[in-house]
Amino acid sequence: MLVKAIGMISSPELRNASTIGGDLLQEVWCQYLRGGYSCWRNGGYLCYGAIGDNSYYHSAMGGRLCYAVYPGDAATALIPLDATVKLATAAGTKELTVEQLVPGDMMVDGRIQSHVVRSNEILTEVVIPPPTPDAKMSFEKLRPRGVWDFAMASLAMSLRLRSDAVEDARVVFGGIAGRPLRERTVEAFLKGKTLGAGLVDEVVSRALVDAAPLKYNAMKIEMAKGLLASGLEKLRTQL
Repeated sequence: MLVKAIGMISSPELRNASTIGGDLLQEVWCQYLRGGYSCWRNGGYLCYGAIGDNSYYHSAMGGRLCYAVYPGDAATALIPLDATVKLATAAGTKELTVEQLVPGDMMVDGRIQSHVVRSNEILTEVVIPPPTPDAKMSFEKLRPRGVWDFAMASLAMSLRLRSDAVEDARVVFGGIAGRPLRERTVEAFLKGKTLGAGLVDEVVSRALVDAAPLKYNAMKIEMAKGLLASGLEKLRTQL
């Protein structure tokens, strides 16, 4: 799952010149931010994405000050693995889960960012626990082109099985919110279920019920649900 996710970040040329820390802590790619508009992240008092063209780079799950989508793929795949990170700080080493690292819009040192790393802190390490032998994993991503483009929607999923029944589940959506979005309702529903043919529709109907799409990006929710169905079907056929 993680290898597939990393292999779908940007283009081969940029991947060869980048780091996993760079993907985790990158700035959002809103066209209004990059275009110099006086939005919240540029020191203004308005999110242009909430009222303008929000078809690609903006959240379909609501927002606060800024509606820009968190763009990284690595975090989406690391959360189902229960990965943690270490930060070097003035007070010593700080350890966080990846979920805690990228919670979405936060005011940090006087500016809005998607992660909690302060200006005097450095991300030094990503720690990935070994997966259990009975884990089944999947990463899915939809983007306009095969390389370079960010996700319109993505999904990372890890299921721990025992006798074909789901003992534990991690389901994380990317590309649709201001942070990697862990779908705990679906995780709870999957526990104890057998991955039969009829389960997929039941799971998808319970996903993303709190969606709050903007004017032009409701299709992101349908894409995400489609990826959930695809991911579950792939894991089911692996049994």
